[in-house]
Amino acid sequence: MKKFVKNIYIIFRTVLSHIGNITRPLSDKLAIIYIDGGLSSQIFRYSMGQYFKEMGFDVFYDVSWYQGRMASEKKMELAIKDFVDESEMRFLGRDSFLLKKYKLLYNTAYNGMAKSAQDDITTLKAPFCINNYEMDWIMKSINEKRYFPWSNIERKLSDNAKEILEGIIDNNVCGIHIRRGDMSYYVKGAYWKVLTPRYYEKSLDFIPKEVRKVLIFTNGIDWVKKEIIPIIEKRGYDIIVVSELGLKEYEELFLLSKCNCIIASQGSWGNTALDFNSNNEVLWVKGVEHIKEEKDKFIKKYPNYEMGLFELEDDMYLHE
Repeated sequence: MKKFVKNIYIIFRTVLSHIGNITRPLSDKLAIIYIDGGLSSQIFRYSMGQYFKEMGFDVFYDVSWYQGRMASEKKMELAIKDFVDESEMRFLGRDSFLLKKYKLLYNTAYNGMAKSAQDDITTLKAPFCINNYEMDWIMKSINEKRYFPWSNIERKLSDNAKEILEGIIDNNVCGIHIRRGDMSYYVKGAYWKVLTPRYYEKSLDFIPKEVRKVLIFTNGIDWVKKEIIPIIEKRGYDIIVVSELGLKEYEELFLLSKCNCIIASQGSWGNTALDFNSNNEVLWVKGVEHIKEEKDKFIKKYPNYEMGLFELEDDMYLHE
């Protein structure tokens, strides 16, 4: 009988403890940074978390996306964990009590949680969470080069990657990022539209004559060989399709960042490569939808770099 009463008491105390944990207010220093996508996105969101940590917030990273179906279909992993101190990266998986409590108390999947601070990051009041769709307004405050240990990537380069790197250093090399793969799933009504061969042909018009070698970074090798390489070959460039050499994603991103000229595709790869490029004379080429607005923004963020910005035309989008 005593054992039965004791067990009932333990169960009762446990239930009360859980109720207390659920109803107890979240810390007024709590900041949750939602991470999804590839390495460049992860680098940016890590940098964002470090920025908030520097401001005195108690930072956690929601990495539950990598436990879901989409990450599995896209074959994406949390690659950033190989380059940062995991003791500083407090990860929250889908089974995390803190994550469940946050969503329960705020009845949200994060959408709109930080909109009150769109113009001034210092007005953010914790607890808050920022997801990937609310990051544009905050980018001007984040210096990835300051917060992310880029040198850790260089130390992990394979011999093959180092050999390519030697061919880039002190040479005029153009790196082209061509994003296909996951983007080609979302052609119709996509936020990121798939770019046509004419986009890359137009981009090459900006490349200086002294550039004779082109490195291609892509997740759509077959399409690139059929549609893009013939265009580049007509211009007489030497071509290396880096993405068919079996390198890691971080190695490819590192090599792109070392090129003298960078032609960007959709997404953040080109931006991240530029952020970590140490050559102040690098040429960065990208098509944008609103040339005046985008040009002002890029010049403000990258005052030391030459920009080859041009306005996208309708035939530079793939319509299927």
